[in-house]
Amino acid sequence: MATVTNAQIKAIPGWFGGLDVPAFRLLLAETAVRLGGDLAELGVYQGKSAVLLGAYLNSGETLTVVDLFGTEASADGNKRENAEQYPNLTRAQFEHAYQRVHGNLPVVIEGYSSSITQYAAAAAHRLVHVDASHLYEHVVTDIESARTLLKPDGSRCLTTTVVATRRGWLRRFGKRREAECAPSCLRLKSYKGYPDHGSNLRV
Repeated sequence: MATVTNAQIKAIPGWFGGLDVPAFRLLLAETAVRLGGDLAELGVYQGKSAVLLGAYLNSGETLTVVDLFGTEASADGNKRENAEQYPNLTRAQFEHAYQRVHGNLPVVIEGYSSSITQYAAAAAHRLVHVDASHLYEHVVTDIESARTLLKPDGSRCLTTTVVATRRGWLRRFGKRREAECAPSCLRLKSYKGYPDHGSNLRV
């Protein structure tokens, strides 16, 4: 395994920080010993969390990452999100940041997060980090993709903000989380929903 310092992670632009880093370090180290298997990340931005995942690869294991990297999204909500939060993002930015730390690159997919199951092996991953689109429908699909990739007892880690697009989303998402997301390291940073369902609800 490579060594990646907190300073190296902090130097990369992004929103992965605070308790995220020590929590991921603990989970990655534990699963490396206890379970073994590949790693995957849906949504990488400039590589802040990907460089940490790459530090916990055992010999023979693969890290696969997927992002649009500035490619235009199809959904209007996704287009607005990308324009507001990820303007001018390129694949070259990610690859440069990752190679500065590791020298080599993971398997990089430029496309929709749902395409990861076409490239990464099913039932072969010990951990999948989900932080791609924040739209409800896309998050649900990403959770299902992570489920496909994971080995038994693997972990789905969500560090995302879920944006509601219809009433009843919180009830449905909560039921889905309870029924299908365990075992997981599940830390949704916030929900943005309708007033009658609450906002910024942390689980």
